[in-house]
Amino acid sequence: MSRAHLLVVCCGLAIFTGAPLAAAMPSERAPSAVSDDLPSVDDVLGKAMAAAGGQDAIDKIETIHTKATFGLNPQNVEIETYWSRSGGRLTIAKMEFGDVIRGTDGKTPWIKTPVGYVLATTPEDVQQINGSAGMHMMMIDPKSFVKEELSRIAVAGTANFNGRECYKLAYTKKTGQDGTMFFDKETALPVGFEQTQRVGTTTITLEDWKTINGVKFFHLIKMNSPTARTASGERVEGTSEIKMTLVEVNNVDPKVFELPDEVKSASTDKADGVEKPKAAAAPQIKLEDLTPEHQAEAKEMLENISKAPIDTIRKSLVGIETGVSFMPEGPDKKKLQYVAQELKAELAKRGG
Repeated sequence: MSRAHLLVVCCGLAIFTGAPLAAAMPSERAPSAVSDDLPSVDDVLGKAMAAAGGQDAIDKIETIHTKATFGLNPQNVEIETYWSRSGGRLTIAKMEFGDVIRGTDGKTPWIKTPVGYVLATTPEDVQQINGSAGMHMMMIDPKSFVKEELSRIAVAGTANFNGRECYKLAYTKKTGQDGTMFFDKETALPVGFEQTQRVGTTTITLEDWKTINGVKFFHLIKMNSPTARTASGERVEGTSEIKMTLVEVNNVDPKVFELPDEVKSASTDKADGVEKPKAAAAPQIKLEDLTPEHQAEAKEMLENISKAPIDTIRKSLVGIETGVSFMPEGPDKKKLQYVAQELKAELAKRGG
């Protein structure tokens, strides 16, 4: 896997898949169970919190700091996250070609790739920032976060998940994505998800629970997603793991969440209505400028990506442009530049 390709994959996959790791309660009350023999949503989530350590112990958590390795064969990505009850979030993905950082001080969300800083302006970006850094709190204290994530949730029966007999909680996110959470009937802890995506279903399992300051935290995430084309058009296997090498609570300096100077400047410019000078537009690339092989690949990429929701197109565009910045001049780079150019045009047509 090339350096550029790896970065495209990481940007497109949202590193920690923050969205699937979010449980939620309905903004409009949905049926809490499908039969009298099943517990209610409140019962399932309440028992999960009790199993994790109880409300009192959970309420004492003010900050969480984690370190992990993300297995993305043949290379691993080091990931560090910081979470604060006051709203601070920070996720740092350390890669050989530069860090990808997402953060917020609780008010201004931002993203940094090796090509620079940008403000996070879409609800999906903000959700990703919160989900990546707050994944542990979402699992040990789901009731505190559920209202922000889902439009519907209901107990949908029981099922065997990863060898455990579980209660199934079917949900729909406010972004329209459907999924299922699984809670172990024996331990009451959440043990995984199935998240419906355009290319199929992604399965996520939470394992290796350890007690820290009286609260249980998972230390292993396994993800199995359908084999699909990445934003660069290549086929990749969808199996990966996130192994926690550190989980600590109440040991984070508040300065960690302070906005970088570049973000402060961008935020001030936006607030003041000041528009920074734009760089001269790059020359347009025509399809016939590409080799016949690259023309076919570019057409296929555009066809696949253009079918996606607008937020997915934005994320694909960020990943492609970031990867392009590390590529040497040549036909492969020109192909991706052409794809990025056409995706921008597509976004403009959709008003995004």
